[in-house]
Amino acid sequence: MDRRIVCGEYEGGYTVVRKSPLSSEIEHGGRKYQVDWVPGGTFINGRYHDIEIQRNLSGEMTAILLDGEKYPLRVLSIDRVKVRSDKKGQAPRDGTMRAGLAGKVVSVAVEEGAEVAEGQLLLILEAMKMENEILSPGKGRVKAVQASPGQVVMRNEVLLELEFAETEE
Repeated sequence: MDRRIVCGEYEGGYTVVRKSPLSSEIEHGGRKYQVDWVPGGTFINGRYHDIEIQRNLSGEMTAILLDGEKYPLRVLSIDRVKVRSDKKGQAPRDGTMRAGLAGKVVSVAVEEGAEVAEGQLLLILEAMKMENEILSPGKGRVKAVQASPGQVVMRNEVLLELEFAETEE
């Protein structure tokens, strides 16, 4: 399983089959669910739900508010979903990491000068009630960090810059 959680009385896992900034396909218990994030809520298999994720002061998810009903949440494990491309929100070949959507920086996992591996978590950006994990698209070094936790960023705003150890083809 990609992710394992405890939510209310439920404990289990699910697999993210496909993920983009606004849409995910999730597989759980042999069934697939299409999840589309829109301002103010979420469509799951075409049905609208009002969803809010609550966090503690350190940014950890603590509860989900689903259609007004609160469910305590504890994340047991997450295998990062790696998305690598030159799309918005991902690093182009020059290493500039930009926000794919307007949102709020939840956490920054690296410092300026840090060495990073391909697929390493750089920061988490919350946009449209969804966490977007910004991962390093290659091995290199953090040249500059321009975002900080709690900062509200606009679409295409520079979050951080990387210098790659090798040129990507």
